[in-house]
Amino acid sequence: MVALTNFANISLSSLYFDITKDILYANDVHSIERRVVVDTLKRVSAKHHWNQKRVSRPPSDTAKHDISIGPSTPLSC
Repeated sequence: MVALTNFANISLSSLYFDITKDILYANDVHSIERRVVVDTLKRVSAKHHWNQKRVSRPPSDTAKHDISIGPSTPLSC
């Protein structure tokens, strides 16, 4: 399962960004392919930004590098 996750996260995402980079640089600004890539990146960015707003810092009396995501799921950085 770890190998499959690594393949999806590293290899496939690397291939995806190679392809999208080529589309962004080589295609006409008004091409459908470029507009699809730009729209997808905007949606992913907006989703990531929304998730970042949900990350909250713990009170100052807790450990310096601990953050909480959601109401009860602490993560250590």
